[in-house]
Amino acid sequence: MTERDYLKLLGSNVSAAMHEWNELASLLTTGESYFFRDSGQFALLRNRILPELVERNRNLRRLRIWSAGCASGEEPYSISILLNELIRSGEGWRILILGSDINRQAIHKAKNGLYTAWSFRQVEPALRDTYFALRKTNWEIDGKIRARVNFTQCNLVSDPFPSRSNEMHDMDLILCRNVFIYFDPETVARVVDKFTETLNDGGYLLTGHGELPRTALKGLRTRLLDNQMIFQKVSGAGAGDLDSVESSGVPEAGISVRKSNEAFPFPKTKTAGIGRAATRGIKPAGKTADPVKPVSSGAVQKKAIVVVPEPEGFGALLLMAGDFANRGEYDRAVLSCREAAAMDIGSPLPYLLLAQIAESTGNNDDAKNYLKKAIYLDTDFAAAYIELGKIYMNEKMGSRAARMISTARELLMGMQADSAVSPYEGITAGELLGHMEELLRSLDDKY
Repeated sequence: MTERDYLKLLGSNVSAAMHEWNELASLLTTGESYFFRDSGQFALLRNRILPELVERNRNLRRLRIWSAGCASGEEPYSISILLNELIRSGEGWRILILGSDINRQAIHKAKNGLYTAWSFRQVEPALRDTYFALRKTNWEIDGKIRARVNFTQCNLVSDPFPSRSNEMHDMDLILCRNVFIYFDPETVARVVDKFTETLNDGGYLLTGHGELPRTALKGLRTRLLDNQMIFQKVSGAGAGDLDSVESSGVPEAGISVRKSNEAFPFPKTKTAGIGRAATRGIKPAGKTADPVKPVSSGAVQKKAIVVVPEPEGFGALLLMAGDFANRGEYDRAVLSCREAAAMDIGSPLPYLLLAQIAESTGNNDDAKNYLKKAIYLDTDFAAAYIELGKIYMNEKMGSRAARMISTARELLMGMQADSAVSPYEGITAGELLGHMEELLRSLDDKY
């Protein structure tokens, strides 16, 4: 079958097209998930968002939550566990947690409710033992927790919602994490509009870190809770209106989730790793201050420079993002990255910086997704392979790290030894190639 014939099949209404779409979705979606993934966001849910929603709905005793892009179900089941801890006497409450995904195989696994030990890598054994029963080599979710969760296959782009025929309506909370990074800006805006219409007034949208540009926030207000950005449907809200809310000191609700102790690889006054990013003709657009000391990222030295650019053009937005990150203003850095990504949808550079910010704040899963997006946009982008390989090394995933580093080595071997490597400044392809060889040797020794 030719490419033209295949695309024609996908666009048809025959039953074979639906089968092919299901197969394609299985190939294109990773389905990577685990319980209480992203401990920071789950702490925010446990300590702030869910208690607020429970109190708000105490008279109605009704709560509706949608996990969009739920993969194999760990996220909606994690939310069900949180609510079981928050509403100890849950009698009379009508709670719906809807999990949806485009991948039919992932939804089938979610409905089965059986998981291997790998799905509990961020969960304390006591919590696992409370809500799961060991069945030979798998763990089965508790029936009470499972009863609150419904699963359905859904294409967020083409399927209609809000809709009362599929429970996608009147939501108090929608979680859609690590999905928008695969959409172009126009598609992001369309899906966010549909989410906004699906939310109740005052309802929340929670996404992956830095996934939404301000241009996609029509009808949503940005809120900062415990230094994390979320979006709330508020009547009359303008795009990206910011309501800064300080931490309230609400005590934790008793869920034991292992938190990351990883330190930031760069201080708040230093570079976020993109530096001056002199690539694809980007030129600094603004005034520069005295450079600060370079910060080491492995063996790669990235010169830090504080830039105060005029907010015009792709290059200026990236420089502004780097400056915000230098000062520890990560939310503003993320917004500038998203605006840059919307301006040049084919550039991998905004996603590299988003990945470095995510990794710096302990969100390795988001970092990996951003780097994969960068590679998708530019398969010859050596920096993304290097950064992804380093994350896999830190996670002791030797075979994956070796694949990434080997790919970076091959790309560097095709470059002139004295040529610059975007976006690293002050280091040549030859120097980086030597570093890749060292990393591969160390991987051989360890694994």
